[in-house]
Amino acid sequence: MGRYKICVYAICKNESKFIDRWVDSVEEADKIFVFDTGSTDDSVKKLLARGVVVKQEVLDPFYFDQARNKALEMVDDDADICVCLDLDELFEKGWRELVEKSWTPETVVGRYKFVSHFFEDGRENRTFLNEKMHIRKGFVWEYPIHECLVYKGKSKKVRTMLEGVFLGHYPDTTKSRDFYLDIMNERVKAAPDDARTKYKLAKEYFVRREWEKCIEVSKEYLEMPTSTYDNQRGSAMRSMSSSYKILGDIQSAIYWSGIACLETPLLREPFLDSAKLWFYQKKDIEKSEYYIDKALDINFRGQNYFLAEGSSWGDYIYQLGASIKYRLKKYQRAYELILIAKDMNPDDEKIKTSYNLIKDKATKYY
Repeated sequence: MGRYKICVYAICKNESKFIDRWVDSVEEADKIFVFDTGSTDDSVKKLLARGVVVKQEVLDPFYFDQARNKALEMVDDDADICVCLDLDELFEKGWRELVEKSWTPETVVGRYKFVSHFFEDGRENRTFLNEKMHIRKGFVWEYPIHECLVYKGKSKKVRTMLEGVFLGHYPDTTKSRDFYLDIMNERVKAAPDDARTKYKLAKEYFVRREWEKCIEVSKEYLEMPTSTYDNQRGSAMRSMSSSYKILGDIQSAIYWSGIACLETPLLREPFLDSAKLWFYQKKDIEKSEYYIDKALDINFRGQNYFLAEGSSWGDYIYQLGASIKYRLKKYQRAYELILIAKDMNPDDEKIKTSYNLIKDKATKYY
């Protein structure tokens, strides 16, 4: 089909309602492989009907890394590029051409934009760079849950940015994730010095809205000698800050948000968190201005951003900045910021109202 043999591989269990749209998304690949872990619906039948190579095996106990490794084993040995996906993740049409345009003979891993969450109106919310496109040999999946792809090959791990490639996540929110917690607790007991698993456990408690447990486990993670990844540490601090805020302890929320700013000074997100806390919770406009200015000074994400949230890179941060500047009677700057927000989201009624109000003031005084 192209100058590289590209194979997609995935795991599946009871994903019948997603199969057709998913195969439509990846059909530009040369071959598609799916390891089914025991579907009781018609997933396997649908996959086979669409020309997908399927192998079925019930894994008991089930671990994600084991399942993904079995899926990877199915891929042809002569594949040039392997693409690991879930069945609720969709490429945009034309992705293959973009991959082949950027991929080089030296490439070991391809990096591409992944949108993990969308706003209700379809705009991108949380995005980061994914690295689940790789050469055939030298890779293995590790960790029984929140698994990651580990390179054990002998050549240098050359990463290539795949410009224009976009993968969106459209999850089934009705699926239970109760078993996640059991697997993670098993992993923590088996590998008590593994900081990554402790971090993921804290995040799981956050997702489950168990705020006290999130705080407790996050503190344990931060105290671990192996907890050295700054972006991950900053993320744990932000989870603690949000948990404290929900529990009504605003002072602790402000403290941990501020520490997150120090831990990850190149990320907008913690500075926006702090600006919001000082603005909405403490009503301290000068402090909120300090943090919003710090956030807006960070205007380049680069290729190594940990997680970019829509509120920090979309219209919201400019709306908040405009509100802060307006209250400080800095109308010209307020106008500049609300104009950016309006350009980003021209149909938003709140932005329109703010724009007209601020424009009148800016025109009057300047």
